[in-house]
Amino acid sequence: MYAALVPILILRISSGVAIGAVDFLFPFALIVLLRQLSSKVTGASLLATVFVLAASISTFAVLLDLIPVPPGANPSDVILILRVLEIYTPFFVVMSWEGWNQTRARRVTIAAIVSSLAACTIGILLHHAGIQIRDTQQVNWYGDGLGSSLRAGGLLGNSGDFGHIAALLGACALTLGVLYRLRPALILLSVAIASYATFLSTSRAAMLHLVIALMCMIPTLLRGRRALAIIGVAVTGVVALMLYISASGIDARLEISLQRLDLFNWSGESSFYSSTTRVNTWDQMMSLISQNPFFGIGYGMTIPHVGSAGDNSFLSIFVELGLIAGIAFIGFWIANLLNAVRTPSGPARAAAIALIISEFAHMLTVDTHSMWATTPVSVLLIGLALRECQNNRASSLNRHKALDLTPRLDRN
Repeated sequence: MYAALVPILILRISSGVAIGAVDFLFPFALIVLLRQLSSKVTGASLLATVFVLAASISTFAVLLDLIPVPPGANPSDVILILRVLEIYTPFFVVMSWEGWNQTRARRVTIAAIVSSLAACTIGILLHHAGIQIRDTQQVNWYGDGLGSSLRAGGLLGNSGDFGHIAALLGACALTLGVLYRLRPALILLSVAIASYATFLSTSRAAMLHLVIALMCMIPTLLRGRRALAIIGVAVTGVVALMLYISASGIDARLEISLQRLDLFNWSGESSFYSSTTRVNTWDQMMSLISQNPFFGIGYGMTIPHVGSAGDNSFLSIFVELGLIAGIAFIGFWIANLLNAVRTPSGPARAAAIALIISEFAHMLTVDTHSMWATTPVSVLLIGLALRECQNNRASSLNRHKALDLTPRLDRN
């Protein structure tokens, strides 16, 4: 249900207010979450519990006026911290899935790809039709008298969310799609749509997400004829695009958009790393940590304090919920990465590492922890990859036990 509905079930109630599948599914998934926390304790579940407790203390501190809020801010807005719990619940649903097996995991992966593919396709069509979902939808400003243009925002009208679901589509196809041997045509289509949606959103974080996922999977992708065919087609497409751009003049606005996404500075004039506004915002946020180091300023209070979103999940958590919650949040991701790293080398290990590191990188420049229409898919996919890692470790352990018993049986 999470995989199939989260990217596409988005209901806009009023201007600036929307709900989705993650809100409807949370009451049912909460039972699974509580069951997971009360059963075998893992590093990730323990850190998640610490985060919930620290976030709860911060929230009640704001509601009880123990932490002042800036003028014009509504203290009750901190209740939206519940959305963060809803967002991360699918991870624990997967990790405590008693009926898990590779066949079911493959079906969930296909559901996630198809749903994300639909969300990206709809977003692309909306963009080309000139349909603007929000009045405040982001735009690209070109300067030099070139004006501006809308950035693709998908079903939410937010280019950050749209870039995130596009990156997740591509990363899922490159990781779990390869792991579960999905049809090459579906993988190629997903990567192509994801790349084009990323371009239309001009999301640099999404571009970084896709590149990291691809780089982590290269050793795995280089195995097998099908994988070589996929890489061959992809490389040919990129080279053909570069030759076309270099051989013919392109629109100045298109050139500026490409420079914005030019991670490796192929153009020689990349603007990928220029982000003065974000850096200034982060400087202001750092100064807020000392005001309330243990309880934070309250969830969602970054905008009232500094005038813009934090655009860094880790820094936002430290500032809004305090040091304990921030350390627990980072620890949660590190624990999952270590869980993947200690798995024997293979496609499952590569897929888990790719999904975790690429999402980690995305969080460094965007507040993905609050993206309720995309991040549930991300943590669900990471959960699937980690379950596959657990299965591989168990199989490896059983093989070693069998080898240890063989000499004894021979002697008998």
